Amino acid sequence: MPPIALLPAGVAGIIFSTFAHGVFFFLWITSMIFKFNHIAASISHPYPYSRSHLWQILSIALKHPLVPGSFLLFFLITGHWICQMIRIFELVTQIQNNSGNPNIFFTNLADRTKVIDTVFLVLSLTAGDCIIIYRLWIIWGYCWQVTVIPVLTTCGLLACSIGTTYQFSQYQAGDNIFQLASGRWILTLFNFLYSTNGYCASLSILTQKLLFFDRNFIFQFSLPGKSEKYRTSFPAKAM
Repeated sequence: MPPIALLPAGVAGIIFSTFAHGVFFFLWITSMIFKFNHIAASISHPYPYSRSHLWQILSIALKHPLVPGSFLLFFLITGHWICQMIRIFELVTQIQNNSGNPNIFFTNLADRTKVIDTVFLVLSLTAGDCIIIYRLWIIWGYCWQVTVIPVLTTCGLLACSIGTTYQFSQYQAGDNIFQLASGRWILTLFNFLYSTNGYCASLSILTQKLLFFDRNFIFQFSLPGKSEKYRTSFPAKAM
């Protein structure tokens, strides 16, 4: 199979990223509208949707960790997309001025815009994992023991993100990313990422299966070396 040229692959990646960001933006706006409408409906105010009422809705919304987390995730993902747009405009400008080579441009991982783009990307992955862990914690009735493994893997993800970003900033022309330490950092990063998502998704699906048979299911467990048992229920409101 002939190798894929960097220019078509890079342009296709940016097009797909733009489409995915559009879908994410639509879903994010929809979820925020439903969330704020739900809060507004639960508040009695003499002047609905007045300035004081809106400030009251906003203050209550900010107390829900998922709302600030969603805004943070939106900011990071949008920052990642903006960096990609800046890079494609830089490439077009260089091509028009006959001062750039697409192959060199896409392989230059130490470019300032590329490094900033990588920072936004890895931070968005970390923020997304934190939101998933928080949801798992709620679904399992605020049982922190269930979140120990994903918290550790997310800490590993953050460490690998720092290492990957640093390796990108040290890239030299002619280096092969898959033969350098950065390749191992990237591989480890995605191992932690998929481990966290797979673990949380599996336990969330298990919880939904249990609640399908009994909405008041009670989970009992005991810690190693402890004689007492702990009980936690799966609240239906968290689903």
